[in-house]
Amino acid sequence: MKFIKKLFIFIFVIIVIALAASIGGYIYVYKTYDIDLIKNVKELKNLSAPVDESVIITHPFNEDDMVDAKDLVNQSIKDFITSDELLNNVINFDGTHSLMTSSIKVNDKQVGALANQVITQELDGKITIADNEFPLTMRQVVFDYVSDNEANINLVATIDVSSFKETLKAFPFSYIKPYIPDVFYVSSTFNTKKGTEAFSFNVKHNQLTINQLTSEETTDLFHTIDVIFKFGSCESLNLMIANTFMNALIGSESEKGLAYSLKEYGAKDYCFSYEDDTCYFKVLVDLLHII
Repeated sequence: MKFIKKLFIFIFVIIVIALAASIGGYIYVYKTYDIDLIKNVKELKNLSAPVDESVIITHPFNEDDMVDAKDLVNQSIKDFITSDELLNNVINFDGTHSLMTSSIKVNDKQVGALANQVITQELDGKITIADNEFPLTMRQVVFDYVSDNEANINLVATIDVSSFKETLKAFPFSYIKPYIPDVFYVSSTFNTKKGTEAFSFNVKHNQLTINQLTSEETTDLFHTIDVIFKFGSCESLNLMIANTFMNALIGSESEKGLAYSLKEYGAKDYCFSYEDDTCYFKVLVDLLHII
């Protein structure tokens, strides 16, 4: 009986020590790294839950939108977008074309299809985050508000992290690996404003959500991921996605994008507009090229 009593006391002491160590470790991590491990566990469970696409992607674009966008672009500049022998769309950035005959006006779904085509074609459908390449696919673009000089934009993209997961073999990374889905549904909301020069733009972070996490949960979890993996903050990822999208849509001298690539064929700038209850993106033609 004394042995049993001592055994229970011993087990009780071990449990108390383990709990104290856990609480002490939690407090240390929280104070040192501003990481709330209890919240992270909940966030990881929510992150790994099955995703209902219809909840996240409410305004998807499809191949029909690309067909419409292709027709609208080619009405202004013939054969700027064609199809290869496999019937895949090709934007002929390096071809020789006639001058634009009119401005190009496309809605948000058509913009999404065009931007995704540029990213697929020119970036091999990938985005680089923390020196790692991840497959990226645009799924939705929504113009929430537009004026001539700015727009609030929400886009949803899928980022495939399955290859990165395979590198998480050592402890403690192996422990969290089962909670990381193969694909992130990234909802990026940002503001873009025209710069003073033609074809220039600036982007400003609004919010970012991953899968079915809230904005606050996403920000908190990314802080933890950044501390561990040097992945970057939630804001930096949002700006990276926003700039990738805007460079595909507009471009510059160093980045192939739709609007800037038409500069030598008569495009003078771009703008956003709201007409007949619909928001549009426009590539504006220089009227002197038409006359």
